[in-house]
Amino acid sequence: MRVLIAMLVWAAAIAGGVGVSSVVADSIHTKAATASIDVSSITATGSRSLFRTANFTRVLATATTKLGADAQVDSFTLYPGYLSVDAIKGSTDMNLYVSTTGTVDLTDSSATPSGDKLFPLSDVSSSFPATFSQRITSLAHAPASELHYMIVEVDPETKRLQWYAYPVTGSSVEYFQMNGPHGRLFEEFPTSGLQPVKR
Repeated sequence: MRVLIAMLVWAAAIAGGVGVSSVVADSIHTKAATASIDVSSITATGSRSLFRTANFTRVLATATTKLGADAQVDSFTLYPGYLSVDAIKGSTDMNLYVSTTGTVDLTDSSATPSGDKLFPLSDVSSSFPATFSQRITSLAHAPASELHYMIVEVDPETKRLQWYAYPVTGSSVEYFQMNGPHGRLFEEFPTSGLQPVKR
């Protein structure tokens, strides 16, 4: 009887080992596949693009967790493949990088406040990049696939957030600008300056 029990335990251990090995192998394969992705090659309309609301919501949540919703943002740059935020929290200057594949890198140094340029991270809407892209496509008739990156700044006079979208090199437009989801869309031309996009 003891021999039978011992054989059953041994067989279960082997089966369990195979199951664990399969899980570990799958995990390693998934991590390797993720790590092999060059986030700089991700386009604005790709499935992993942070210009898509679901993807950006996830990355913005990570930024909020790492920095805190009350962190005062000095620089906010969004590429299709990653987000870079420079923020002030207390007396610390925090620089955060979060990629669409899950890579997170946070460094800090002594703070150098930038006064009127700062805005709370909580003011950034997770749906705005997608809205901005759609407005550029529908109103300015510029393909979303040609968008390179976006930045967010605060207007020192109105204190309102301003979003800028920069196309890839070679576009006739230097950048697009919107102040909010219901704001007017503008486009900056090299010769004629900032112009409202005709509806």
